[in-house]
Amino acid sequence: SCLVVGSDCFEDQFVTYGGLDPSFTAHVLQPSQPSEALAGALTVLAQIGRRKDKFNKNIKQAQLTSHISTLLIHENANVCAKTCNLIGNLCRNSGFYYSELKKDNILPKIVDLCKHSDPIVRKFAAFAIGNACFHDDSLYDVLGMSVFLLVKLLHDSADEKIVTNAAAALGNMARNSSKLSDKLISSNAPQELIKLAYGSAQFRKMSLLALANFAQHDSLQKALFQQNLSQLLEHVGKDSDPSIQKSVHRILSRLR
Repeated sequence: SCLVVGSDCFEDQFVTYGGLDPSFTAHVLQPSQPSEALAGALTVLAQIGRRKDKFNKNIKQAQLTSHISTLLIHENANVCAKTCNLIGNLCRNSGFYYSELKKDNILPKIVDLCKHSDPIVRKFAAFAIGNACFHDDSLYDVLGMSVFLLVKLLHDSADEKIVTNAAAALGNMARNSSKLSDKLISSNAPQELIKLAYGSAQFRKMSLLALANFAQHDSLQKALFQQNLSQLLEHVGKDSDPSIQKSVHRILSRLR
């Protein structure tokens, strides 16, 4: 796994010499394999999944979904986390794999991992959900089940990355359509994201990115104003960070 992670050349060789053949992936992703071996295999696949569309055909032919579904409920937390990371990376560059994620009860299992006892699992579950609703809204109906859990993760004190991943995922649930607006409002997502924006610099960046997506929908925009959005914009308007100012501009341009 170290060779593949460290070099594009080794990634190419791994695929060329059968690393994504269905029989091979079926063997290395058997749940009965040692946890360390599973974690290594998942790391390699996640790295390959990061490559922009280069290996889409190979990965799809590898028939990963049935193995992924089983590993999401593995007894080893690291294997669960690595599986979520793989899913997040597969969805990183496009929605090519979205239809595959509808199979084998994968999405409900990822949602359930948002309440896992291990913080690393929660972090990567939120990451996977965020990328699974970034490119279009085709998975919104199922992933909408996670809204309440993601709002809860905004208060997770175990790891700052859990919070930022959850904020990003909530924002992506308003990125492509208004399908989940009512659910986001009833789960207090606008209120909690505004609160988060008064936190650390990283929290501020991610919450404002999410709020910019919220601001494009009438009902969410109304909810934001009810939670003193104007006061927040005045507060962060003094921030010199260019990314903060970009988000503020996006929000203001969408207000009606």
